[in-house]
Amino acid sequence: MRYTLSILAIAGLAACSPEEPNEPALSVPSTYEFTRNNESTVAYGGQIDRQAMMAELSTTMKGGVDNALDYDMLVDMYENQNNPFADADLNTSGKSLSSKTSASPTHTFDQGATINYFKGWMQAAVTASENPATAADGVAGVISNSDNSKRYLVDERGVEYVQVIEKGLMGAIFMDQMVNNYLTPAKLDVENDATNADPYTSMEHHWDEAYGYFTLVQDLNLDPSVSQERGYWGRYIVGLENNFGLASDMYYAFRKGRAAIVAKDYDSRDEVISTITDGMEQTTYLKALGYLNKGATALNSGEAAVAFHALSEGVGFIYSLRYIASEKVTAAQSDAWIETLIQGNGFWSGDIQTRIETVKTAIGNTFNLSEAIVDGSH
Repeated sequence: MRYTLSILAIAGLAACSPEEPNEPALSVPSTYEFTRNNESTVAYGGQIDRQAMMAELSTTMKGGVDNALDYDMLVDMYENQNNPFADADLNTSGKSLSSKTSASPTHTFDQGATINYFKGWMQAAVTASENPATAADGVAGVISNSDNSKRYLVDERGVEYVQVIEKGLMGAIFMDQMVNNYLTPAKLDVENDATNADPYTSMEHHWDEAYGYFTLVQDLNLDPSVSQERGYWGRYIVGLENNFGLASDMYYAFRKGRAAIVAKDYDSRDEVISTITDGMEQTTYLKALGYLNKGATALNSGEAAVAFHALSEGVGFIYSLRYIASEKVTAAQSDAWIETLIQGNGFWSGDIQTRIETVKTAIGNTFNLSEAIVDGSH
């Protein structure tokens, strides 16, 4: 059973239904595969590279539970300097995570501060990893679950460094580039005639680059139980499919929009953009709420490590809310919600459950969500 998100969300989805209607003038393929003269016109290598860079950076940081992290190495991976990656092709790709952090026209004014924000979390993780203690209230270190199968490096407030960085950069890079750059008129109202230089047009390529941040694969499997390398956002979006249907809606919208570009039907292209941007917004607040609820449940069962891990992921998604296309959440609001959770003793605080409820309520009110969605009882 799928659940409604809000009155506004219902109205938005009804306005541009993702169902596959009878469209004789526009042929929408079943997968994201487009060719011209028997050659693929789909290309999003930069998106593949940056997600691979994120994966290596995250893996390296998670090693801080056992080994001291090297700040210069982390920054090199973030900026792609000095051949930091095990995958040599990434080192010579000419791409980096830092150059696309908060880099859309909407957010580039804050790019320097945003880059420093993430570098600050990296530096703090390095310091905690150098002489790792057992994490405690007011003490940064390693926290383990009850059977020691899960271990996380957290700060003195219980915040897991790598989760804030990873989920925060999912918004600051991947979503920001998708919804605030590639799906905007500045990138779409461009040349749409094929030349001999590339198999694709500029407009086709920009649409593909947005798609590459939605998922890594052209033949997206919408069954969450089926293993597939869907990419950072794709994994979460497909994970919500059974209850909310966001993946099928967005996947069809991307395919229809690309087909419309090929047909030079720009009205049809523009009609589906809101399905994609709304889907990204919904995914972000659903994951933020989901991790807050998971953290609260784990706290009730006495599993602090599991709780802190989930709450840290929630913090990362809350940070990412500032990058949604609708701009319903400002950076100041996002920062305030995060501060509510991590101020003082942070996750160790005796009133953390109250703080969690306060932030959940604020998110629910901002997006006009039902109580069932806010509490995760769907």
